[in-house]
Amino acid sequence: MKEPQKVIFLLSHPRAGTTLTVNLLCTNPEIVGVGEMKVRYYSNNDLNVLRGRVYNKHRKMTITEKFLLDNINVSWFLPNPNILHNKSIFCLFLIREGESTISSLLNPNFPLVKAFPGAKIEDEVAFTYKYYQQRLRDLEKYAQIINDKERAIYISYKQLVYDTQKVFEGLKKFLKTEFSFSENYSPIPIEGVQNVIGSVAGDIYSEKSC
Repeated sequence: MKEPQKVIFLLSHPRAGTTLTVNLLCTNPEIVGVGEMKVRYYSNNDLNVLRGRVYNKHRKMTITEKFLLDNINVSWFLPNPNILHNKSIFCLFLIREGESTISSLLNPNFPLVKAFPGAKIEDEVAFTYKYYQQRLRDLEKYAQIINDKERAIYISYKQLVYDTQKVFEGLKKFLKTEFSFSENYSPIPIEGVQNVIGSVAGDIYSEKSC
């Protein structure tokens, strides 16, 4: 198999189940990634930065997988969203409904405000709502830029957790992969997760109780 020529961007927001999703995507041997690679995408040249970081994390000189995966939860990492016009980029939009997301972002074990050290935040609840709404607007803008059903797919958190096999079937068709996805996985070291939040138990069923 040739060097990977295609990229999957998991475009989402914090507390949407992206750690779980990365693990599930990587059960397919045609996909390689380790979570948030912290690449800022200004141009197509930065896809080479992604490739280099994936090589480094997996300690490989070459990678035979068809797709490189990057998890982008924060708009800061996509300063030039016009890169999404690149036909080699496939986007998976993952959204969790507002009430559950806000509740999770306000969890004392993972408050959103910790991601903004030094910021003067007087009302944590109002800040969290505003952040979530702005991120959804950014995701909508990305979808409008792509405007291509062949390169973008939407999945809700509830679909992922409660209708998993149907999601897997849709992903296989969307990405045109030879291999399938699995609900059982060995947790991979997720780049960008310092204190693991959510399910990394090795199967999707543990997520249903969260």
